[in-house]
Amino acid sequence: MSAGGHAPAGSEVYAAGEPRGAESCDRLAATSYCGAVERWPGTREPAPSYPEPDVLVVCTANICRSPTLHFLLENGLAAPPGVGLSVASAGVLARDDQPMCRTSAAAIAHLEGGRAFARRHASRAAVPDLVESAGMVLVATEALRRRLVEHSPAVRDRTFTMLEAARLAVSADQAAPAGPAPVDGRALASRWSARRGLDAPTAPPRRRWGRHRDPTPLPLDLADPHLDGVQHGPVLHDVHRTATTLVASLRRLHDRRDGPEASL
Repeated sequence: MSAGGHAPAGSEVYAAGEPRGAESCDRLAATSYCGAVERWPGTREPAPSYPEPDVLVVCTANICRSPTLHFLLENGLAAPPGVGLSVASAGVLARDDQPMCRTSAAAIAHLEGGRAFARRHASRAAVPDLVESAGMVLVATEALRRRLVEHSPAVRDRTFTMLEAARLAVSADQAAPAGPAPVDGRALASRWSARRGLDAPTAPPRRRWGRHRDPTPLPLDLADPHLDGVQHGPVLHDVHRTATTLVASLRRLHDRRDGPEASL
């Protein structure tokens, strides 16, 4: 951690304009947010570093939503036969070297590699260089997406909310022509971005006062259990469901590769 417990230089480009404003920044700076969680018991192992990850997962503090999805994607894609996409995570207001929150760590502890991942996880800031180097960026909320894109316009077409990415992956699978589909992070982002606006998911129309209400867009945000007053359970359930959808989609693409020499 840098002197004084602040995020490293470069992260403030996002923190200064974080959608929730000064109150959120003050709360995140307080020890009640990150300092109340403890390192998952056990010897810490060094975390792998991907300077240019295929997939970068981003939330606010990089201790709850983003490391959970990071692990689930990494673990699911590594299962034989492995899908060669690197995954990393970060937070727009993250302080260096904070552990996962204990609730999120416990939610992956029963999975192979979950405890080891929780022991070695160390939060880091979503600095522009990291964000812009990623093949695609998956964020927890639309507000975070807007903040990243405002300061790094080049990532607009390859930045998605986590829930949006899962829906676009399914849509792209259904629309894809038969045949091999070698991909990397940027190729995936291009496939998914092309589906934006074509299959906007909506809730079923409901009747009210004898009239049909127009369908409304399904939410694309995963709220922050630490700041938004929501329970961990439903949020982590949606994170797990998102990971399952994305891993299944990526494995289908992997299976369609044109020959053993093709690479992702």
